[in-house]
Amino acid sequence: MLAGALMLWPSVACGEFESCAFFTGIFLLAMPGIVVLAVRLSARRQVRLHPGSRDPIYYRFTDTELYEESRLGHATLPWGEVYNWQEDKHSFYIFISLGQALIVPKTALAAADIDQLRATMKARVPRRRDNVRLCNVVIACVMLAVLAMICFSLFIGF
Repeated sequence: MLAGALMLWPSVACGEFESCAFFTGIFLLAMPGIVVLAVRLSARRQVRLHPGSRDPIYYRFTDTELYEESRLGHATLPWGEVYNWQEDKHSFYIFISLGQALIVPKTALAAADIDQLRATMKARVPRRRDNVRLCNVVIACVMLAVLAMICFSLFIGF
C-alpha cells in the first residue's frame, strides 16, 4: 500500500497542483504514524505466528533463581544473570537482555506473591538506568526539528 502511494506521489502531488508543499508536508507528518502502525502490526503478526505464543507459561520464583516452563521448553535463570526489571500496574518485566523480557502478568499472581517477587527482585537484581529512553527522545526531537525545517522551507518556497 505504501509503495503504491509513493509511486503515485509525483503525479498526484506535483502534476495537478502548482505547489507540492502541502502534500509533502502531509506525507512527512503522517510518516511517524505509519511507522508506528507498521511496527505494531508486525509485532502482533509475530505473536500470532509464533508456535508457543498462545500456550500457558509457568513461572516459579525462588530466592536464588527464576524458572520458566512452556510447551517449547524450560529455562532456569539465576537472579544475578537478570539484566534489569521493571514494573507497571499490570505486569512485571524481567529483562534477560536489553531488548528481551519475560512478561509476568500480575493477575496470575496472588497479592502476597507480588510483594515477595518485588522484594526478591529489589534485593537480587540491580536496577539499571539505561539511557535508551533518553536516546529515543533525543532522536525523536531531532527528527521533528528536521521535519519542521523541511515543512517550513517547502511552505515558504525555498
